[in-house]
Amino acid sequence: MQGQTAGVLTALEGQSTQVKEAVEGMDKLLKDLAKADKDREGDIKNLKEDLEALKELIPKMVEKTKEDQKYAMGELQSELKSLRSLLLNRSGSGSSSLTSLPSASPPAFSGRPGLPAWQLAPQQTSTSALTTQQTQQGAAKEDDKEKSKEKEREAEGAEEATPNVEEAADK
Repeated sequence: MQGQTAGVLTALEGQSTQVKEAVEGMDKLLKDLAKADKDREGDIKNLKEDLEALKELIPKMVEKTKEDQKYAMGELQSELKSLRSLLLNRSGSGSSSLTSLPSASPPAFSGRPGLPAWQLAPQQTSTSALTTQQTQQGAAKEDDKEKSKEKEREAEGAEEATPNVEEAADK
C-alpha cells in the first residue's frame, strides 16, 4: 500500500507541477494580451488625434489655395494688361482695346534683339565671357517668352479682329 500511495503522490506532484506551469503560461498570456490591448488603444487614440488635426487643416489648406489662385489670377491679369498696352504701343495705335487693331496679327519682329558690338567683341577674361553668355541666355529666354506671348496674342487677335475685317470689307 505504501508503494501505491507513493506512486499516487508522485503522480499528483507531477500533475500539480503541470497545472502550475499551465497557470503561469495563462497568466503570461493574459498579461501579453492586456499589454497588446493597451497599445492598440493608444494607437487608436493617436490616430483619432491625427484625424482631427487633418480635419482642422483641410479648410485652412483650401482657403490658402483659393488665396493663392486669386493672387495668381490677379498677377496674370496684370501681366495681360501690360502686354496689351505694350502691343498697342508697338503698333502705334492710340486706342485702348485690341479690337481696334488694323490687322489680325501683331507686328512681326525680325528675330531676337541684337547685342551691341562691344558685347560681341572677344572677351579678355573667363568671368566676362561667362557674364556675356548668361546675358545672351537670359535674352534668349526672354525672346522665347515674348514669342510664345506673341503667338497667344495672335490667336486672341485673330478671334477679336475677325469682326473688324468684315466691317472693313463692308466699307
